[in-house]
Amino acid sequence: MKYAIFSFLFLFLLTPSVRAAEMQEGTMAAAMDAVEYTLPYPGLLPDSPLYPLKASRDKIIAFLIADPLKKAEFSILQADKRLQSGIALVDKDKFKLGQSTISKGQNYFEEALGQLGQARGQGLAINDIKQKLILSLNKHEELVKNKEKSLKKDQKKEWQLLLDHIHKLQKKAKNLEAKK
Repeated sequence: MKYAIFSFLFLFLLTPSVRAAEMQEGTMAAAMDAVEYTLPYPGLLPDSPLYPLKASRDKIIAFLIADPLKKAEFSILQADKRLQSGIALVDKDKFKLGQSTISKGQNYFEEALGQLGQARGQGLAINDIKQKLILSLNKHEELVKNKEKSLKKDQKKEWQLLLDHIHKLQKKAKNLEAKK
């Protein structure tokens, strides 16, 4: 019985979540301007005692991916999960941890940009993943801006740093786009 439970937990921790998160409801005007991009379900949040297992699993998976396009896609997925986790933490009144989580997620965008540059250097077609990256960044910008409206005055300045970094990443993605 112990082995069956251990095997189930092991398989559960090694398979990435594919469930999509529900879209947040907003006003009609916000829905019209909303970026058409579905974020993945974040799974365990960083405030969970089991989160280090999830983080270790993700690092192992990233290490095992050799194809730069697949690695870029995996990095985008990780950034998206971190955004969802960070916003959930802010909603739970854990602002610092939420902000840190989103910031760490933005580092995955840097990795994705590097992988796309490497793939382009190898002569691989990067357009599909590049478009996914741009859409993801736009969705991140949208959600970070929306969440900023509900923050306390002293938190908004720190939150703005996340938005500034997203803008820098968007510029890098567009520069990557311009080079063909």
